[in-house]
Amino acid sequence: MEALRRNLGAEINALRRPTFSAEHMRALSFASLGVRVRLHEDPSSGVAGSVWESAAPVLNHILRLEHECNGYFKGKRVVDLGSGTGIVGLLLAHLGAHVVLTDLQSQLPLLRWNAQQNFADPALRPAVAELTWGESTDEFTGEHGSGWDIVVASDCIYNTRHAPALLSTIGVIAAGGGPALWFSFAERNTEREAEIVLELGEMFDTSREETGAPQCDDIQALFTSKEVPTRFFVFTKAAPQ
Repeated sequence: MEALRRNLGAEINALRRPTFSAEHMRALSFASLGVRVRLHEDPSSGVAGSVWESAAPVLNHILRLEHECNGYFKGKRVVDLGSGTGIVGLLLAHLGAHVVLTDLQSQLPLLRWNAQQNFADPALRPAVAELTWGESTDEFTGEHGSGWDIVVASDCIYNTRHAPALLSTIGVIAAGGGPALWFSFAERNTEREAEIVLELGEMFDTSREETGAPQCDDIQALFTSKEVPTRFFVFTKAAPQ
């Protein structure tokens, strides 16, 4: 009876465990950093299941900072909003950051899968958490705390209708000062996107737009067939006195 119970439990767990085909698996080698990121995309899950152009300038920024200061990200606390596949947070975790990948409940299986594929040791693996902008932010901060060093929002305004909820969530997470917001997007609705950037500028003390070509062949390879203009801003708040 006990053996039957164990077998039945294993079958149930197998049914619950998501399976992703090798067809959409990538292995990105950031050779200059000695980092290899394994990443699965799941186009069937919608826009969140693929890597989009807006990730390129953020990845480029990570490489530049790490090249300028080896170990720059070690120990830094990072929350990644609308993580999608998790590519940005996974690279940061490989560089020693303590990362929380967040998205809607439906996207969490892919995020957990990608986190597990990159980190066998749960102690090093990014946390994965549900976060619905404008709704579950208080619950998230209650569980994961505050005091973030970096807040990432990459391609989170592809539908600008969600911008008010996103900005509300950023305001709560960044409350108290200190964190940098990394905010990237592909240009689709330039007038509304400009308004959002101005709104974020009012929430933070400083802002600057980062430019520059990708420094890594793997970043370029992700987007060779796509010619979509992207913009990337870094917003900062002064640390509380």
